[in-house]
Amino acid sequence: MRPIYHGNFKSPLGSDVPALATAALHYACREVDACSRLGGAPLIVHGGGVVEPRLVADVRQAGLHQLIANLRALVAYAAPRGVQIWLENLCNYTRFHPFYYICTTPEEIATVLEQVPGLHLFFDVSHAYVNGGDPVAMFRRFHRRMVGMSFSDNNQDRDAHLPLGAGNLPFGALVAAISAARWRGVVGFETRGGTLAESVKLLNGLRPPVGDQGDVQ
Repeated sequence: MRPIYHGNFKSPLGSDVPALATAALHYACREVDACSRLGGAPLIVHGGGVVEPRLVADVRQAGLHQLIANLRALVAYAAPRGVQIWLENLCNYTRFHPFYYICTTPEEIATVLEQVPGLHLFFDVSHAYVNGGDPVAMFRRFHRRMVGMSFSDNNQDRDAHLPLGAGNLPFGALVAAISAARWRGVVGFETRGGTLAESVKLLNGLRPPVGDQGDVQ
């Protein structure tokens, strides 16, 4: 067994306020120190968010640029301490404002991964599905940078943390894509109201026949 440290998702690494972003980086470095003391446990971090922006597109872009700068610094701090940084995507909410999460869309994720060498993606499929997102397409696009995934279900309205099968996330198509890519990595379950055994049983029932690997687009 090996621990994984799930960092504080409220930490605003992607804040458009420089002082807050700087404080968030210092906070994340202390999380790295804890991971190092745990024998080099990976650290899962998040983009944070911006609050009540008047110019949404401009402020989100500023937050994204700050996130990239912070992640570069964090990866550089973590590497000599034997700690990997795993970035988890957040939900692309459009109704629950006045805040906006940073690093939610495929374009934002692609930009961050391109500009931060050494960063890994911890893909939350439920977050990707909120607001009409396509977690299957995102998996196909980014699976080579994914070291792990988080599974729970929802009905595309919010991150409900439902047991697998209690929402309408297309796990059948996702499992087929995972099998086709021959992806291997950590899978975590963040569900409420169900058991781990039930979710694993559902996934096992979705596995394609042996030899039917399909094609990755």
